[in-house]
Amino acid sequence: MRLFVASETFDLEGWTAIDYLPTSEFGTHARRASKTRTLDGGVAVYDSGYSSGDLTFAIRFRKSLSIDATLKRLVELYSQITVSTRDGVYRAIPSYEDGPGVAGVLNLSITERLT
Repeated sequence: MRLFVASETFDLEGWTAIDYLPTSEFGTHARRASKTRTLDGGVAVYDSGYSSGDLTFAIRFRKSLSIDATLKRLVELYSQITVSTRDGVYRAIPSYEDGPGVAGVLNLSITERLT
Protein backbone atom coordinates (compact mmCIF):
# COMPACT_ATOMS: atom_id res chain seq x y z
CA MET A 1 0.00 0.00 0.00
CA ARG A 2 1.07 3.58 -0.55
CA LEU A 3 0.87 6.68 1.62
CA PHE A 4 1.67 10.29 0.66
CA VAL A 5 3.08 12.98 2.96
CA ALA A 6 3.54 16.65 2.05
CA SER A 7 4.14 20.06 3.52
CA GLU A 8 1.01 22.18 3.93
CA THR A 9 2.59 25.09 2.07
CA PHE A 10 4.13 24.97 -1.39
CA ASP A 11 7.53 23.29 -1.32
CA LEU A 12 8.96 21.56 -4.41
CA GLU A 13 10.93 19.15 -2.25
CA GLY A 14 8.35 18.87 0.53
CA TRP A 15 6.53 15.67 -0.41
CA THR A 16 7.10 11.95 -0.88
CA ALA A 17 5.22 8.72 -1.51
CA ILE A 18 5.92 5.81 0.83
CA ASP A 19 5.22 2.14 0.13
CA TYR A 20 4.61 1.05 3.71
CA LEU A 21 5.11 -2.39 5.19
CA PRO A 22 2.22 -4.54 6.48
CA THR A 23 3.53 -4.07 10.04
CA SER A 24 2.55 -0.37 9.92
CA GLU A 25 0.02 0.78 12.51
CA PHE A 26 -2.84 3.19 11.89
CA GLY A 27 -4.02 3.63 15.46
CA THR A 28 -7.02 2.37 17.34
CA HIS A 29 -10.34 3.89 16.38
CA ALA A 30 -12.03 4.35 19.74
CA ARG A 31 -14.52 6.68 21.35
CA ARG A 32 -13.59 9.01 24.18
CA ALA A 33 -15.58 7.17 26.80
CA SER A 34 -15.24 5.98 30.36
CA LYS A 35 -17.19 3.42 32.35
CA THR A 36 -17.46 3.54 36.13
CA ARG A 37 -18.96 0.85 38.36
CA THR A 38 -21.83 2.03 40.53
CA LEU A 39 -22.83 0.89 44.01
CA ASP A 40 -26.05 -0.69 42.74
CA GLY A 41 -24.09 -3.19 40.57
CA GLY A 42 -24.51 -1.28 37.33
CA VAL A 43 -22.29 1.15 35.47
CA ALA A 44 -22.25 4.84 34.66
CA VAL A 45 -21.04 5.70 31.16
CA TYR A 46 -19.55 9.01 30.09
CA ASP A 47 -19.15 9.31 26.30
CA SER A 48 -17.49 12.34 24.65
CA GLY A 49 -17.67 10.90 21.14
CA TYR A 50 -15.02 10.09 18.56
CA SER A 51 -12.09 12.27 17.49
CA SER A 52 -9.55 11.61 14.73
CA GLY A 53 -7.14 13.66 16.84
CA ASP A 54 -6.68 10.63 19.11
CA LEU A 55 -5.02 8.59 16.34
CA THR A 56 -1.30 7.90 16.07
CA PHE A 57 0.17 6.26 12.97
CA ALA A 58 3.46 4.31 12.94
CA ILE A 59 4.40 3.91 9.30
CA ARG A 60 7.15 1.35 8.69
CA PHE A 61 8.89 1.24 5.33
CA ARG A 62 12.06 0.26 3.50
CA LYS A 63 14.41 3.23 3.49
CA SER A 64 15.83 4.93 0.46
CA LEU A 65 18.15 7.92 0.36
CA SER A 66 15.49 10.18 -1.17
CA ILE A 67 12.73 9.24 1.29
CA ASP A 68 15.15 9.53 4.21
CA ALA A 69 16.22 13.04 3.15
CA THR A 70 12.65 14.21 2.49
CA LEU A 71 11.29 12.95 5.83
CA LYS A 72 14.14 14.54 7.78
CA ARG A 73 13.50 17.80 5.92
CA LEU A 74 9.74 17.71 6.63
CA VAL A 75 10.31 17.07 10.36
CA GLU A 76 12.91 19.83 10.63
CA LEU A 77 10.96 22.50 8.72
CA TYR A 78 7.26 21.90 9.40
CA SER A 79 5.32 21.60 12.65
CA GLN A 80 2.47 19.82 10.82
CA ILE A 81 2.20 18.02 7.50
CA THR A 82 -0.58 16.59 5.34
CA VAL A 83 -0.90 12.80 5.17
CA SER A 84 -2.96 10.99 2.55
CA THR A 85 -3.97 7.37 3.19
CA ARG A 86 -6.54 5.06 1.63
CA ASP A 87 -8.89 6.01 4.50
CA GLY A 88 -8.61 9.80 4.17
CA VAL A 89 -6.47 12.89 4.36
CA TYR A 90 -5.15 14.04 7.74
CA ARG A 91 -3.07 16.82 9.31
CA ALA A 92 -0.34 15.41 11.56
CA ILE A 93 2.68 16.24 13.70
CA PRO A 94 5.58 14.19 12.25
CA SER A 95 8.58 12.48 13.81
CA TYR A 96 10.99 10.15 12.04
CA GLU A 97 13.01 7.25 13.41
CA ASP A 98 15.92 6.30 11.20
CA GLY A 99 15.90 2.64 12.19
CA PRO A 100 18.76 0.17 11.83
CA GLY A 101 19.37 -1.50 8.49
CA VAL A 102 16.76 -0.99 5.83
CA ALA A 103 13.83 -0.02 8.05
CA GLY A 104 12.50 3.42 8.90
CA VAL A 105 9.50 4.52 10.96
CA LEU A 106 7.47 7.67 10.37
CA ASN A 107 5.40 8.47 13.46
CA LEU A 108 2.39 10.69 12.87
CA SER A 109 0.34 12.21 15.67
CA ILE A 110 -2.92 13.08 13.94
CA THR A 111 -4.40 16.48 14.82
CA GLU A 112 -7.44 16.42 12.51
CA ARG A 113 -9.07 14.65 9.60
CA LEU A 114 -9.33 16.88 6.52
CA THR A 115 -11.44 14.56 4.33
